[in-house]
Amino acid sequence: MGFIYEISGKYRENRELHKKKRLVPTLDYFFCAMGTDEPDYRYIIGKMVKGRIDRPLGSSHPWYPELIYSLNYGYIEGVFAGDGEEQDVYIFGADKPLTYFEGKVIAVWHRFDDTEDKWIVSLDESDIPEEKILGDIAFQEQFFYGK
Repeated sequence: MGFIYEISGKYRENRELHKKKRLVPTLDYFFCAMGTDEPDYRYIIGKMVKGRIDRPLGSSHPWYPELIYSLNYGYIEGVFAGDGEEQDVYIFGADKPLTYFEGKVIAVWHRFDDTEDKWIVSLDESDIPEEKILGDIAFQEQFFYGK
C-alpha cells in the first residue's frame, strides 16, 4: 500500500509543479492520459450511422488553409458530442470527395485534451488496421493528445 501511496503522492506533486510551469510542457500528454478514465465505447463501435460531409477530401480547414483534409470529414446529424456540436467523424473507404455518408463506426479516437472524441467510420463496414487509421488522421490529430 505504501508504494501506491508514494506513486499517487508524486503524481500530485509533479502535477502541481507542471501547473506552475516548473516542469517541461511535454508532460501535457502524460497528465491528460493519466487524469482520464478510459471511456467505454461499446455502445458506439459497430453502430451504423449516416451524416453529412462538411470538409471533403482535398479541402482546406476553414481557419487553417494550409491544413488539407486527406479524408472526408463530417458529422452525424442529430448526435451531439461533448462540445455541444454534432458528432465529428473521419470517413474511410472513399477516394473522392463526398457530400453524404453512411457506414459503420469501427473505432473512436479519444482526445485527452478536448471535449469531443472523433468517430472512425468505414463506408464498406470493413475493419481498418489501426496503423492506417493513425496515419490517415495524423494530418489533424497531430495537434492533439489522444489515442
